[in-house]
Amino acid sequence: MAASAAAQARLPVMMWIHGGSNVWGRAEQYNASELSRRHNVIVVVVQYRLGPLGWFAHPALREGGELSEDASPNFGTLDNIRALEWIRDEIAAFGGDPNLITIFGESAGGQNVAALLASPRASGLFHRAIVQSGSFDTTPLAEAEGLDSNARSDSGIAVAARMLADGNVTGQALRYVPLEAIFASYDTSRGAFDPPRVIADGIVLPAGGIEAVLGNAETYNDVPVMLGSNRDETKLFNALNPELTRRVLWVFPQARDPDLYDAFSNYQSRMWRASAVDDPAELMWAAGNPSIYTYRFDWDDQGKILFTDLGQLLGAAHSMEIPFVFGHFRLLGSFDRFAFTRANRDERLELSAAMMSYWVNFARTGAPGRGVDGSLPEWNAARSAAGDAAIMILDAASDGGIRIADDVETPQRIVRDLFSDPRLGTDAERCRVFRATERWNPELVGMDGARCAGAEGVLATQ
Repeated sequence: MAASAAAQARLPVMMWIHGGSNVWGRAEQYNASELSRRHNVIVVVVQYRLGPLGWFAHPALREGGELSEDASPNFGTLDNIRALEWIRDEIAAFGGDPNLITIFGESAGGQNVAALLASPRASGLFHRAIVQSGSFDTTPLAEAEGLDSNARSDSGIAVAARMLADGNVTGQALRYVPLEAIFASYDTSRGAFDPPRVIADGIVLPAGGIEAVLGNAETYNDVPVMLGSNRDETKLFNALNPELTRRVLWVFPQARDPDLYDAFSNYQSRMWRASAVDDPAELMWAAGNPSIYTYRFDWDDQGKILFTDLGQLLGAAHSMEIPFVFGHFRLLGSFDRFAFTRANRDERLELSAAMMSYWVNFARTGAPGRGVDGSLPEWNAARSAAGDAAIMILDAASDGGIRIADDVETPQRIVRDLFSDPRLGTDAERCRVFRATERWNPELVGMDGARCAGAEGVLATQ
């Protein structure tokens, strides 16, 4: 595009933040060319620091900096803010409109979008936000540094002691630690590590955490927001859990007990939605933001590989919506040809086209509406003026299609359904599912009504 034409194009810009638990992943994994080509938008896929290079908190690092941001442990968040600043300053040369910037991301990328919504440093740098299967959680600064009463082994103080065995832990010494020594200081015996990330530092992010500011339109970046989750989020992780699945002929994964497997995934995934979609949507709407839109992605029409039914094993699992948003179907590596088959091709492409249209119309107008060409079902805001709820269900036409529903997930509703679920035939099974769901959702503690008190010994034998 010639410089003069670029200056006049003023195309919507969408900045994608990749997922990967904020410890892995890379920008080049995501090909946005089809989304960009089909709808004439500019998509910028950004890279940011990960793991302890992206988020590392230690009291010594608060000293010796030249700027206030130098005392922040949120290096990865600052990278994303810097990417937005680059877009603001340079995107017009590529035909983009610096006044029409949408940030969107999935999983940890969605959490990073949530962080930008809450960060005063990102104010005015974007105009729409899409959180796909994200999180609004933050790690308290004292916990990340290791100053609280329950010091974690991967806190900054604990890790710094392993990095600098001589005990000379200063800000300068930490900044000069070799890369190899940084990673060697974490326990990677299981192939991964889980350092604190997205830290409530009071500098880049509010000291009270992300959710603490959503209830006041003056304390977060009040822009139109779309947020959603996938119906079977945790099947991606449960499929790799040997307690829930087995390998037939040493190769083909299969649920040991399909009903129990589905129950585990169902209640964990519903809690994901409650905490990452319905609760923040309610907070932002109650704070006076009328432009909040929610969705649930339900597509589960994958094919089979001999003994493995991918539709049952994965279904609408975590990250499964990404190919639909980007308009190409490369996600599962060698399993792609079994998941995305000729049999599901037509409906799959139809759903993908609709989702791309909704996403781009939201980027252009601040509302998904009826899509770019006005031909799709109306996507209403998550709450009406009267407080009525609306969530868009995104599914294949043969499974109900694209449609608006009015349900809202809450922890109380989820627990009630769990303890009356006919798929769970015994108290031990119900408590096993409850404990597995509670483990990642501390707000559920005590909500079993003491029904699972003393059940841990029984659960261990399951």
